[in-house]
Amino acid sequence: MSVYNKIIQKLINDGGKLSSFTIVLPDQTTYKAGSDDDKFKVIIKDNCVFREVALKGDLGIGEQYMVGNIEIIGDLNELLRVVYISLVGQIEPNVGTQLLERLKALVITNIKPRSLKNVSAHYDISNDFYSLFLDKTFTYSCAYFKDDSDTLEQAQLQKYEHISKKLMLKEGETLVDFGCGWGGMLIYAAKKYKIKGYGVTLSKEQVALANKRIIAEHLEDLVKVEFKDYRDVNGQFDKFISIGMFEHVGWEFYLEYLKKVKSILKPKALAYYIRLELKISNIEKVLGLIDIFFQEANYLLLI
Repeated sequence: MSVYNKIIQKLINDGGKLSSFTIVLPDQTTYKAGSDDDKFKVIIKDNCVFREVALKGDLGIGEQYMVGNIEIIGDLNELLRVVYISLVGQIEPNVGTQLLERLKALVITNIKPRSLKNVSAHYDISNDFYSLFLDKTFTYSCAYFKDDSDTLEQAQLQKYEHISKKLMLKEGETLVDFGCGWGGMLIYAAKKYKIKGYGVTLSKEQVALANKRIIAEHLEDLVKVEFKDYRDVNGQFDKFISIGMFEHVGWEFYLEYLKKVKSILKPKALAYYIRLELKISNIEKVLGLIDIFFQEANYLLLI
């Protein structure tokens, strides 16, 4: 039995305990899970799906869905719930693909020119594009929902308030934001806590809109966003924030990144990092770096 037949069988066996659904393969082989009426049905239309999943892992699933080789009928949220609970960590690229990913990582290492290219390719599509799915704060990171009825904008503002309290922001303090995006955190902190904010990003589109929003809020004397690599930031600040940017730094630059943060913070400053994801296998590396670095650090790290 192939590894992906095993995965399908595991999905049927374990997923069948959670829900009822059907999977149909290209040769019309049909697998039924659960005893109730189907909540969803997955139809795999082409055998190339298995090759793409083997090469790209769960990314291959998403791409094959987009091109129409995977059809989903019924409750998509239920499907995602079942797959996540049953198969989390099961669908990984094969050894050859992992080797290619390591080679690719060597090519796209985040030296300054490459960082600029990577950020621009992702964020300089157009602000109009991001406005289609972001809220009014233009926040492109996880939100803090206190209640199911919260809007996305409410949740993002709640996240900003949570961060502000963690940092114990006070009027007149200076706050620096690495990878500040469209300036949402700095604008919020300046309006509510009257801090002086400084943010950097390598997206020209983000800089343009961030400064337009700053002017619209009459915060020119309090907030400034510049087109700059974090490695080129100088000055001394009371507080530091980085939301969803740390994972883009690259392992080989983590220590350099931490040293840069240390160099621009005043004694007894506070730094707050929000990282979007961290593989279990990498936790020891991060903790090892932090342990070594903070033996002589001059600020408190909040994660």
